[in-house]
Amino acid sequence: KTPKHSHNFLEFNYMLDGECHQIVNGHDIHLKKGELLLMDNNSSHEVKALSKNDILINIIFPNEKFDLDWLLKINNQDSSIFTFLMQDFSERSIGEFIVFKSHCSNDVPIILEHILNNYFTNTIFSNETLRFYIPILLMELIGNTDYTISGNHFPKSQNQTIVKCLRLIELEYDTITLDKLALKLSYNKNYLSNLIKDKTSHTFTELLNEHRLKQA
Repeated sequence: KTPKHSHNFLEFNYMLDGECHQIVNGHDIHLKKGELLLMDNNSSHEVKALSKNDILINIIFPNEKFDLDWLLKINNQDSSIFTFLMQDFSERSIGEFIVFKSHCSNDVPIILEHILNNYFTNTIFSNETLRFYIPILLMELIGNTDYTISGNHFPKSQNQTIVKCLRLIELEYDTITLDKLALKLSYNKNYLSNLIKDKTSHTFTELLNEHRLKQA
């Protein structure tokens, strides 16, 4: 058993095999094989004793400046999809803990295996490679898994419509219009326009013009 404690650094807990019971900020968490727990600075938790077949892996960033806000900004992306997912996620989760239901993902275990291999083998460019893998892991977790933030559930389908909109803008920026976009996604044009504005804080035209400028 690991007694209750808190720390001033960012921590991932990845359940490689088996399961574990933790109490995080007063919440009971049962982490199952393939699931991942992310705790921001100043979270407190205790871990109940594991059995000999339970394998829990800690990935920590032992520096005060490494918090969730830092993690979301370490990769300066031009992708509007990356920006949208990171900002939307960041607004809800700074200072909280997040449980990713990643046990159904085929890609998360592969990404984490690469991260662990790079860390433990310490090959040339290991640190640089790890820096690229962290945003990839976050994109997969936020975009393609269900997750809970301090007990509040957020299904992966919540952002899928906006992600589809942004993807079509990126792919068809030279010909796409709001009418065509609404038709492709089977939405009312006015509803889709309001949804885009509500979720991204930008109008369809603003997003389209911004991407056209990037391409130019």
